[in-house]
Amino acid sequence: MLENPHFRQEDLTSALGIEGKTALIAVAEAKEILSTLSLSALEGGYRAVLVYLPEKMNAEAANRLLKMVEEPPAMTQFVFVTHAPEKLLPTIVSRCQRYRVMPDGTESVSANPAFASILQEMLRAAASKDLLALLSASDKAAALPSRENVAEFCKYASAMLRQLFLQQQGLSALQGPQAEEMAPFASALPKSFPRKALSAFDRAMLLTARNVNLKLIFTELAGSLYKT
Repeated sequence: MLENPHFRQEDLTSALGIEGKTALIAVAEAKEILSTLSLSALEGGYRAVLVYLPEKMNAEAANRLLKMVEEPPAMTQFVFVTHAPEKLLPTIVSRCQRYRVMPDGTESVSANPAFASILQEMLRAAASKDLLALLSASDKAAALPSRENVAEFCKYASAMLRQLFLQQQGLSALQGPQAEEMAPFASALPKSFPRKALSAFDRAMLLTARNVNLKLIFTELAGSLYKT
């Protein structure tokens, strides 16, 4: 975090040395939190429990923490930092005060150059209706080092497709710092493409989270992009 305050999930898994593994907050971590909070603070004052990506908690871990979140010890606060609040237990969400933190615009959508290369290859193939090239680019996406990388790629693609949509609609004032990457595709692709492609990437991200075979996911994605 000190080296890169704008780190992404893939950067965290790399720093922890768990690339290629499924990130999970298991019940053991929940038990450790409860054990720590059972002790009295040495110097008094507030204690804060920061849970990064609580959507990674399995059901047992979330239920273990539920009672403590409902009735925390005096001067104890829980802070959940999540990109997917809809994946949290409704009983936990209902007991939280929600703050939405928007991007500050100082960072690009993705620091991974492989994402831009793969997406541009996909868009060029879609624009030229080259199914073989689309399948080749999709294979590269499926071969990313981990499911977390694949999910990040889908998020990146979705963000860039929104930039493409804004460019095609003439809304340049609303575009982000990487909008120029989509400029070559604004006229090459139909105006209906961003919406349909966004739906395809949303489905790919959903199936990735459900541990569906990545090769199958991106073969289906290639077919969807080819038909748009």
